[in-house]
Amino acid sequence: MVLWDVVEEHLGEAGFQWQQWQRGLASPRLDVYRLAAGSEAALGAHLDGLGVAGDAAVTRLLAPALTEGDPEIAAAAATVLLARSDGVDRVAGALRAAREPGRRHALTRAVALSRHPDRERHLLPWLAEAQPHLAAAALEALARRRLDPGPLIRPALKSDDPWVVIAALRAARFSDQPVAAVVDEMIQTREPAVRDRALETSLRRGGRAAFLACRRLVEARDPTAAFPLAVLAIGGEAEDLARIEGCLHEAALRPAAVRALGYAGRSGAIDGLLDAGADARIARLVGEAFAAITGIPIAGPLAAPIPGAGDEPDQLAAPVGEDLGVDLSAGPESELPVPDLPALADRWRSARASLAPSMRWLGGRHFGREALLGSLDRAPMRRRPLLVLELEIRSQGRWMIDAGDWAREQIRAARQPQAARAGDTAFAESWKD
Repeated sequence: MVLWDVVEEHLGEAGFQWQQWQRGLASPRLDVYRLAAGSEAALGAHLDGLGVAGDAAVTRLLAPALTEGDPEIAAAAATVLLARSDGVDRVAGALRAAREPGRRHALTRAVALSRHPDRERHLLPWLAEAQPHLAAAALEALARRRLDPGPLIRPALKSDDPWVVIAALRAARFSDQPVAAVVDEMIQTREPAVRDRALETSLRRGGRAAFLACRRLVEARDPTAAFPLAVLAIGGEAEDLARIEGCLHEAALRPAAVRALGYAGRSGAIDGLLDAGADARIARLVGEAFAAITGIPIAGPLAAPIPGAGDEPDQLAAPVGEDLGVDLSAGPESELPVPDLPALADRWRSARASLAPSMRWLGGRHFGREALLGSLDRAPMRRRPLLVLELEIRSQGRWMIDAGDWAREQIRAARQPQAARAGDTAFAESWKD
């Protein structure tokens, strides 16, 4: 006998935890271990509960949820169905019928995250379909599995649908087809989302042309150059640091420049960061960058009091095995503490002597392989994607982690033997062309 009220509760809670997990991937408060032990573990428990309900739940709840109700619930239902051989066609049908971008994205994420061992056989035919939603989902899934899509990657790169193009650029990293020239050509596009994915793909494939393109975009003070600024930051060259600092004077680029300086890790930039903090709109970002360089957390006397906060306990003191109860609905930056700038300036005066301006610092540690790997291990999820990119470039592709994957899979990948050798190559020596 199926207790339908319990099964329905599993579905509703799975949708909620799916949303929390997605937001957790960009959280400035959760690291990969806390994400895995929190919303990801809770999501997994509810998905297991749905799976146990069997065929009756498919007909009564899961199949209808693909096309009705909230996108998060559709993603949870799709995740359960994709673990079944008879569920793939149902998810494909839902993708064909999806009209709202939110539902398409949710279903695509579920397909990409599916771990069914025989899934590639079902996904490859989707690439030949005229329906772009299916092609995009298949490309995202193949990229996450690091599989070559074969000859169909080239027409996908030239698709009129930006969803397909962006997914194809992601998959192009793992293609043996002659796609390098096509990817580099797409760096010149005026669409920032496509351009940035092309830049990232070219960088991951070892293309120095992409790094030089990032430099040109920053020099031109392109208002959409947030990703290029971050790339120059992890490159670590002194001349590029000056380019980034120059962008602090451009209102459109100031937030991205502050974030980039946090990754660049040069203590000589801190005075400029503190000056930029006078712009209240980016004060939280300044605090984040300061902590990323120095390792000094924005807490206690360094954090500005929050009106009406009272004496509530710190949510991050919760046991690791529990959902931390963090409300992510307002966006990741709203979770960053607001620094008390005068107190921060005083603290910096006392700490300045211990951080040589000629060196790069990650959380107060001198930059090197151990510091980079350690920073990734402890970094908030919000900072993780760029650290992952840097490690992949420096290891010339020997070390790969997908920062959008399940947290447990990211942890597993970081424990592989090749991870211990990551980061040995100087950034400027990483290029293959």
